[in-house]
Amino acid sequence: GHTYVAGKSATAASRTSGRRRVEISAAPDEDPLLAADGEAAGPDPEFDVHLPRGEFVVVRDQLRCDGSFVLHYYLHLFLGHQAPTALIACAHPLAHYQAVAKKSPLKFDRLAKRGVLRYIDASQLLVSPDALSEEKAAHRLLYKEVIALFAGECSTWPRCVLIDDASMLVNLSNERGSQVLEFLQYLQTACSRHDCTLVVLVHGDAEEDTAVLTAISRLGDLTIFVDPLRRGRSQEVHGQLTLRQREIPRLANTTAPTASLLHFRLTDRTVHVFLPGSK
Repeated sequence: GHTYVAGKSATAASRTSGRRRVEISAAPDEDPLLAADGEAAGPDPEFDVHLPRGEFVVVRDQLRCDGSFVLHYYLHLFLGHQAPTALIACAHPLAHYQAVAKKSPLKFDRLAKRGVLRYIDASQLLVSPDALSEEKAAHRLLYKEVIALFAGECSTWPRCVLIDDASMLVNLSNERGSQVLEFLQYLQTACSRHDCTLVVLVHGDAEEDTAVLTAISRLGDLTIFVDPLRRGRSQEVHGQLTLRQREIPRLANTTAPTASLLHFRLTDRTVHVFLPGSK
């Protein structure tokens, strides 16, 4: 069994042993942006140990079971270690994320001012005059906004790009699902080249282009399915997570990857994740 906290990635946590309960905290216990004297602290020297690099993570939920808490986990994981992070917001304004962050020591305004957080309002960008000037202009603008994260002195640091609603991204693109898929493929390539983690939330039962959303899910190195319990919700268990690694060509005598099933319970500030039957 493993323990997740906001300072550990799925990769790092999988190497720990002990309790059979996994805890995903909302954020680190202390504000990582402030040193003891109130000055800005430097980069976390341990983030290479804690943070994933170059992974494409697809979080796939459904109407009956919201998976946005997994997106918030990755957001707070990277920001908590001062790793440059770009949030492409299609479904929620910045005020929503600031309200969520009030439950943690993270200060989004300060993070944005220092360039650690890059907030990109896709709902505004994709309908701007420049975006509507020609075909594919919108996604080129969005791509340029994102890859700015890879420039500057932080070019070798772990980074993260998050898209809070791929279904809404298709909707904002006037149902041009194929263009969204092409944009994500370019973005995945850029992120992989720069060891940047890409996290995308997809609604599995959305009314948008289901074929495109399914194709997006297949792009992920890791797909996290967020589903309600098959036997209904209980006080102790609110849903289940299925973690599935993408199959890759295997060498002889190797074992195919298997899916991991976990249960979760939401509280005000924390998500408790544990093995079925351990509670």
